Amino acid sequence: MTATCKICGGGSRYLCATPNEHGELHTIHHYRCRDCGLVFVGDAVTNDQLGAAYATLDTKSYYREVGETEERKFATSLRDLQQLARPPVRPSARLIDIGTGNGAFLLFAKARGFQDLSGHDIPGEDTAELTRSGISVYQDFDYAAIPSSSFDVATLLDVMEHVPDPHQVARAAYRILKPGGVIYFHAPCVTFTDRIMHVIQKLPVIGRIGRVWQRGRTSIFHLQNYTPRSIELVLSQSSFGEIKIRTENELSWPVRRYVRVYVCEMQGLPAALSYLLTPLLYPFLATSFFNSNKAIVSARKPVSAGD
Repeated sequence: MTATCKICGGGSRYLCATPNEHGELHTIHHYRCRDCGLVFVGDAVTNDQLGAAYATLDTKSYYREVGETEERKFATSLRDLQQLARPPVRPSARLIDIGTGNGAFLLFAKARGFQDLSGHDIPGEDTAELTRSGISVYQDFDYAAIPSSSFDVATLLDVMEHVPDPHQVARAAYRILKPGGVIYFHAPCVTFTDRIMHVIQKLPVIGRIGRVWQRGRTSIFHLQNYTPRSIELVLSQSSFGEIKIRTENELSWPVRRYVRVYVCEMQGLPAALSYLLTPLLYPFLATSFFNSNKAIVSARKPVSAGD
């Protein structure tokens, strides 16, 4: 089995298949590009299938669970925009948050002095709180509603893993930014632990551990995990320059919860075993050496660029 990489067009190596209980696509096939290293869902996923899958989620509970982690990420993002970008992004900048979800990042930025804020998401997302806060909202599936050359900053916080066509998103961000404008995003990336699991998937007896791991890494909700090389390709092919990428460990849950859910519950083991396994697995989950799982990225539209 093979699939063409959606980033570089290269060939891929088949990893495994996992079940999907969300929506109409019942099996997910996972691949890794031999050239740029992207790990991705090889199935053709339509907007209707994505809509059906997301309709099965309790998003309010999810946002409550990750609230503390999200606030740390938001603070990091504003600090990066003011420290990494040259010239730095000031609160006077016109900023749009693409894939804004419940708008939490925009509300966080507004509370810290940013005033000219906008958000974008697909139709059906509840953006009433943003509207009440005086934040403009654009809603469509192809970003066409967003005016060209209008924003100083476009942020996409944990969005690029969800989109079927990363190139489309990068081109849209380039179009809507003013010359000299900055794109900034967080996206999951392939780690040393991932590569270990890719080997384990093929082994007898313990192969199921690797497949359960992959099911948590790429899915109907996370269509791809990037590498620095694949991120560079997406941005450079959309004419962005000054590309900066750093990777670090970022977890949404405490380590023991990952062990309990993904190692114990999904393997049919007693949940109490998580107390014993957590210290053993901690280095593979919670350190940047083994599991530098988040890429933090900025790039700039050239000052001389048009749309």
